[in-house]
Amino acid sequence: MAVGLLAIGVAGCNARNKPAQEDLSFPKRIAVPPCEQPGSRVEVLDVRPDPFRWKPSPGLEHIVVDLHVHARYAQDLWLLVDETTFPSGVRSVSKSEDGWLFNNLVHAWWLGRSADVTFKDLHLTTSDPTIPVVLGQINVENVSPQTWLERGGLGDHRDTYGGALVYAGIEVECVSWLDVTPRTPR
Repeated sequence: MAVGLLAIGVAGCNARNKPAQEDLSFPKRIAVPPCEQPGSRVEVLDVRPDPFRWKPSPGLEHIVVDLHVHARYAQDLWLLVDETTFPSGVRSVSKSEDGWLFNNLVHAWWLGRSADVTFKDLHLTTSDPTIPVVLGQINVENVSPQTWLERGGLGDHRDTYGGALVYAGIEVECVSWLDVTPRTPR
C-alpha cells in the first residue's frame, strides 16, 4: 500500500514538472544586443519617397530604402526590416522576387552565405522615421525555411495542413535602429 501511494505521489510530481506546451499563436518579441562594429551591422545607403502614388494615409510614409548588410561571418542570416516580433508558429511560408513572407505578414530577406550584401529598392510603409532591422537565423520546424518549403513540394509557397500552426523561430544575432527619413527631395 505504501509503495502504491509513493508511485502515485511520484507520478503526480512528474506530471506537474512537465513544461507547458508553447502557444504558437503569439509572436515572440525580438530583444537582443545592437549590431555594432566590429561585429555585424546594417547601414542605410539611400532613403527616398516611394514613387508610386499611394492613397494618402495619415501618419504613414511610403519609402524606398537601400541597405548594406555586413555580417561578422557568412552563416545563413536573414534580414527583417521594421519588425519587432517574429511568429512563434507559422501557417504559411512563401518566396518571391521581393523576399520571403511568413504568415503573409512578416517579410524577410535571406542573405545566403554572403557576409556582405546590398538590398536595393526595399519598399516600406512606416509611421516612424527610426525603424529596427534584425539579423538572425530563421527556422521552421527546426529546419531552414528553404528546406521546409522544399519538403512541401509545391514550389515557392507552402501552407500547413488544415491551417495548423507549426513551430517557427529566429535566433537573433543583432538589432539596429536606423533613421529612414527620406534623403532626396519629394
